[in-house]
Amino acid sequence: MAVLVLATGVAMVVTQKLRREGTVIALVSGKQQRGCPGGDRVPVSFVLTRDDEIDVRIVRLDDETLVRTLARDRELEGERRHCFRWDGKTNGGSQAAPGTYRLQVSLDRADRVATAGQPIRLEAPSRTGAEQ
Repeated sequence: MAVLVLATGVAMVVTQKLRREGTVIALVSGKQQRGCPGGDRVPVSFVLTRDDEIDVRIVRLDDETLVRTLARDRELEGERRHCFRWDGKTNGGSQAAPGTYRLQVSLDRADRVATAGQPIRLEAPSRTGAEQ
């Protein structure tokens, strides 16, 4: 029983700390945004609310399984939009299945992982006339 009470107290302290720190990523988008270059299939962008060293990943919606790492150990400035493009492929180089994914950002100094609530839809690749 004492362990349960201690664990609950620790959880409350951690929760309060995270609330004071506030949001670490905001305005996540899986669509083309002004100021973000286009060209690849799925543009993803977000506003980082503080300077940090980050990892940017695409994960499956249902179980957050890693699909693709878009950036690793990248130092980014806060208070501005950061843009990445996902070519729809997995880390292994194969085409990811059409479906719903999420953007996940790991912040090193904040010691937090933020998974965007907004889904990213990956459509089936369109066929050109030569492929049909």
